[in-house]
Amino acid sequence: MSFNVDGYRKDRTLVIDPIVYSTLLSGPGGSSVNGMKVGSDGSAYVTGWTQYGFNVPTTDGTTYLGNHDAFLARLDANGSLYWCTIFGGHTDDSANDISLDASGSPYVCGYTASDDFPTTDGSTYLGNRDAFLASSTPPEVAAFLSSSAVRYRCRQ
Repeated sequence: MSFNVDGYRKDRTLVIDPIVYSTLLSGPGGSSVNGMKVGSDGSAYVTGWTQYGFNVPTTDGTTYLGNHDAFLARLDANGSLYWCTIFGGHTDDSANDISLDASGSPYVCGYTASDDFPTTDGSTYLGNRDAFLASSTPPEVAAFLSSSAVRYRCRQ
């Protein structure tokens, strides 16, 4: 293999870093990955939103419900889909960031504008855009926190 590189600085080390893998996670109306973390085993956990469905098969049978639905997916160290789930209600839902705990379980935060967003603790939608926190023991979505007029970014 050879590379023809014009105009680089000869006094610096030239590093050509190959792409290990590349893949698409998309829906017919668009999708966005808003957060990604790499697990200790090299798996990539990605989260975001998809519009009008998803061209990636969910591994738990979940289906698209609203204008935007949140998703959480895990790809193995080679880029193959390990599992994927879509969650949300009948309007806009977006997962905006992700964190992994010490055992590698993902925690996702974002917002919902859906009064039928799935919860496990009986939380009530208060209106506008409510924040959510979802924990997953792959691939089930597990918890919801509600607050009205929340802005969208969460950081660890």
